[in-house]
Parts: sequence; C-alpha cells; structure tokens
Amino acid sequence: MGLNIVNARLYQQITAMRTGLADSIVAKMPNYGQVNGLPVELGINGYDQGLYVLETYHEDKLYNLNDKKTNNIALSANNDDEPSTGFYQQVGVGNLVDTTFANISPEKVDQTVVDQFDQLYQLANASDQDYARLEEKYIDVPAAIDYLAFSFAINNSDGLRKNITYISKNGSKWVFMPYDLDMTWDNSFDGSVQDINKNFETEIQERDNKLLSAFYAHHKQDIINRYKELRTSVLSTDHVTSLFKEWFNSIPATAFDNNRYLWDGLHNDDTRRKSISPDQLYQIIQQRLDSVDHFWNI
Repeated sequence: MGLNIVNARLYQQITAMRTGLADSIVAKMPNYGQVNGLPVELGINGYDQGLYVLETYHEDKLYNLNDKKTNNIALSANNDDEPSTGFYQQVGVGNLVDTTFANISPEKVDQTVVDQFDQLYQLANASDQDYARLEEKYIDVPAAIDYLAFSFAINNSDGLRKNITYISKNGSKWVFMPYDLDMTWDNSFDGSVQDINKNFETEIQERDNKLLSAFYAHHKQDIINRYKELRTSVLSTDHVTSLFKEWFNSIPATAFDNNRYLWDGLHNDDTRRKSISPDQLYQIIQQRLDSVDHFWNI
C-alpha cells in the first residue's frame, strides 16, 4: 500500500507548517528528513515478482549530516526490550555501535557522542523542578509536538521506542524523527490487523519510553492543539486520503492485479490478511482520525 512513503509525505507536509522551522536543523534536511520513493513492478527473467517500493536510503545524508563528524548524530533504537531504549539506563560507546542503538551517524562513536546522547537520559529522568529547564536546553519542542500529534493520527504504535531517530547536529537541540512507517493505521508488522480504535495514550504507557512519556505529560494540551490545527488542513480526512489516491493512481491496475495473484494466497491464514482495496483503506483512515477526535473531544 506504500504506507511508508505516503506517511512520510504526510509528515513532510506537517513539518512544512511547523512554527519556528527556520530555526531548526530540520529546515536544511532534504525533504525535511523524510524518505521518498516510487512504486516499481519487478520482473526477473520474464517472471513477474510483484510490486515493490524503491526508496531513498536511510542514512546520514537524509538528515543533512556528515557521518565523519562526531557531533553530527543520528541514533535509532534496534529493539524495544533494552532498558536504555526506554531511557531507564544510560548507555556506553558499545551500546551505540549497531547494537542497542543503530548509529546512522557518526560512523565512529566515541565518548563525546555518548555524553551528548546522555542529555536525553537526563531529561527523561529529570525532577519536576528541573524538567522545563532541561527541555528548553536540549529538545526541539515543536518537532517533538509534531512527532506525537502525527503518531496519534496514524496510529504509529511501532514508533514510540524503536522506530524513532534522535538527531542533533553541531550541538543543536535534539529532534525526534519518524521512520519506517509501515506499522501504522491498522497494519501490524506481520500484515495482521492492529486495533484502529485504541487510545494512543495507552500505547505510550505500554511502550514505556520515559522520554516520550515525560514529554507527553508536560505537553498534552499543546499536542492536542497542534492536532486540532492540522485536522483543518493536512490531517483532514480528505487530504490524507488524497495522498494515498495519488499513490494508487501512479500504479497501473494490471500491476495491482498481478501482485494480488502472486501474494494473496500466501497470506490467507489467522496471521496475515489478504490485500485490501483503496476504498477499504480510506475507511480505515477515516475511522482512525475519528477515533482520535473522540479521544480528545474534538
């Protein structure tokens, strides 16, 4: 369904409407740090292999970083299980070299990278008296507000601990950046269905990322206000569905038919579902956004 690319396009548009963007490191990132791509129908030796997505590589250049510089930092957690990915435990150099965290940048991690990343641990574990001071010092607040408003909207349940990138350049404030946006709306990682009506506040609690939980606790109303603002523009149901329609319209109907013929029979069990139609997806989008409206009494 092109979920990753279309969701990334949506977040790019949300970012473009962000207050204070010119003062953020995101302003100089290509496509505001979001992947782009196009659908391809792959054939090998005359045999159709189905539909795939050719997309930009997730690496330092996507974030306008130089991975040879230790103060150009982009780190993402590799799993949900380690205490340090929930900011319950501090990290060492060994945790940041494609182990607990993936070092998108820099290529060579040293103690200066650890020390700067520790700023997020300090904020996540700050007292009420210290939180506001440390947040102002370390976090790009409008970017974090957008991250959570967007995550609520698209049901980004896999982006609360693992699929989130923490970025800082030349000592800048930290930016929270989404990536790998396939497990969204009602789609789970294995093609099964996740609860489209689940209150995302419960999801935040269950994923147990102390950094995001603390930010949400201090900025819940700001996040609601931003979501309400976006619902009148790029997060309107009509606009979100239009982005997916553009994607579907870029793919010939015969390519969809060939893809369904190849794969649907392999996924007809209790775990995986058959592919859904565009109209079914549009109904899912409306249902999800209506649910968030209900949670927040909008």
